[in-house]
Amino acid sequence: MFRPARMKKMTAVVYGGDIDDVLSGLGGLSAVQVYDAGESLGGEEAYGRITHVLRRVSSFVSDWSKPESVRSPALGDGVVKEAEDALSTAEEESKGVASRFENAAQRIAQLEAVQKQLRLLKEMGLNAAWLKEGRSLYVKSGLIDAADLALLTGVLDDRTKGGFIIQSSGEERLLVVAAVASSDRQHLDHAFSAVRFEPLNIPSDASDTSEAVKKTEKEIKETQKEYAEAEAALTAFRRSKAPQLFGLKSALEFEHKLAEAKSKMGSTKHLRIIKGWVPSKKAEAVEEAIKAATKKAYILRFEDPAKEELVPTSLDNPGFTKQFESITREFGLPYYGEVDPTLFIAFSFPLIFGMMYGDVGHGLIIALAGLFVRRRTGGLNMGTVILLCGASSMVFGALYGSYFGKEDFIHGLLFSPLELVKEGKTKTVVGYALAVGVIQMGLGLVLSTVNRASNLGLKNTALGSLGRALLFVGVVSLITVLFGFPIPAFTLVSAIPLPLIGLIGVVLPIGLITLEEVIHASHHHPSLMGLAGAAGNGAFEAADSMIMFLSNTISYSRIFILVLIHGLVSEVIFTIGKLVSAIPLVGAALNLAVVIGGTVALLLALEGLVVYIHTIRLHYYEWFTKFYTAGGIEFTPFTLRTLR
Repeated sequence: MFRPARMKKMTAVVYGGDIDDVLSGLGGLSAVQVYDAGESLGGEEAYGRITHVLRRVSSFVSDWSKPESVRSPALGDGVVKEAEDALSTAEEESKGVASRFENAAQRIAQLEAVQKQLRLLKEMGLNAAWLKEGRSLYVKSGLIDAADLALLTGVLDDRTKGGFIIQSSGEERLLVVAAVASSDRQHLDHAFSAVRFEPLNIPSDASDTSEAVKKTEKEIKETQKEYAEAEAALTAFRRSKAPQLFGLKSALEFEHKLAEAKSKMGSTKHLRIIKGWVPSKKAEAVEEAIKAATKKAYILRFEDPAKEELVPTSLDNPGFTKQFESITREFGLPYYGEVDPTLFIAFSFPLIFGMMYGDVGHGLIIALAGLFVRRRTGGLNMGTVILLCGASSMVFGALYGSYFGKEDFIHGLLFSPLELVKEGKTKTVVGYALAVGVIQMGLGLVLSTVNRASNLGLKNTALGSLGRALLFVGVVSLITVLFGFPIPAFTLVSAIPLPLIGLIGVVLPIGLITLEEVIHASHHHPSLMGLAGAAGNGAFEAADSMIMFLSNTISYSRIFILVLIHGLVSEVIFTIGKLVSAIPLVGAALNLAVVIGGTVALLLALEGLVVYIHTIRLHYYEWFTKFYTAGGIEFTPFTLRTLR
């Protein structure tokens, strides 16, 4: 719950003849991440062959529709040969029909390009026959970018001294026809080489442009008919081959997983050795599966992982808290043995979202949206998160007295942030917002101490942890005294002299953090230079922590800012609605449109997204940085879901 699932290191020894049944049983459980046991079975060649054939089949059917039913082949060594033969046959049979289909598609594209060019010529009043080279006139035509027309004209004017004719038609890509005297041929070619030029692709026998357009349209229709026939033939071919090829693909995927697992096993002449990671709570089920597959002829051992081993991480959170694992995963998985923040996120995320977006009506809409997503996705992940965020918004909306953006007709159970600001009590609201940060960051420091103590031992981390805690308290105290924010539980420090706060809350903690570094270095680098370096490193780390505590704590003021924005935007929407309501005849309709449109577009869509992003930020950058490294490797169990 507070940490990833406990893992056991499994070693199983079974007879070679039982290995397929054992792997099938384990694959059905999805409980063992197999890792390399040392000397393999020597099955790399078979594994490589299966991989190659599977890739060929997958590529061949990649754009096919999967049939409702497939033809499942017999599993075993023969499935690879069967797949190779079936694929070779299908590839050979598909060449003709696929070629017809592709050629027709290419021909249609070519004809449509020609048709477009001919229509541009027709718009310009030019006949295709005029584009041919004469004795005294050199004509060149094609497509260029509209932005290049001035460049083309300038080069021609410079080279031919104005002795040219040019016409153009089109928008982004222009059809340009240019003519010069035959003696200036090289100048025209040079001018077109300076721009992105695409020559016209008009048939050489075209003379009358209108007739050429009609002829091309006729060819397009004929080719489209060929295309439709080829497409129907290709669809029929795929439909006839799909059950066999998709069945072979599933069988190859199954055999591929088996071969991959076997390639990681150790072996003797008669025995096979499987090593892997197993969640502790699934160890008994794994043993039962091996027992059933081997008729009790096996050796099985489970061990706790050594401290230095890189153990895969499997998150293990109960009930609704599991739905918040996606937020943890987005940042990164915890190391094995590190605190899993998911359980805390399940409570703090909706809480902070609700504080920033406190409104009963808008929260209800968000909650209903979450309920809709939850039902559409089977209760997974974001639907539950959105639902709880909406519910939290409703609770804080009742505390603020905010109902669909209105804060003036039902008194809040706690206070109205907007009213406090209007009364000049801005610092009071900011103080409450910063208090949330103090609580959450304080929890982060506690979790950091837990992580450090589990890795290094409490006696090796006590000084540093105490120093960081005192430094954090000192920074919050300085914020309270210097900026005047009445952070609950810290208001009493205003009576303490500032030098004393600096001594206890800054100087002493820096000394403790530095001392821990020096003590640690004395065990590993007892030289004078080593101790001096450790002292410098400790002092630098303490100063960095102080700056981070200051900026992170102030960052929680965004809670107040977003609460204020929600109230102000709501007021603006209702004010605009009231103004347009005075318009004769349509005023009432416009008022309704402004209120509904503004609520949906600004308050629900835009502001809801902004609040979500800021809630994520407070967790990832202000909180996670206190204790969370997120360097874990995900547990990926060996899984077989099909055919057996």
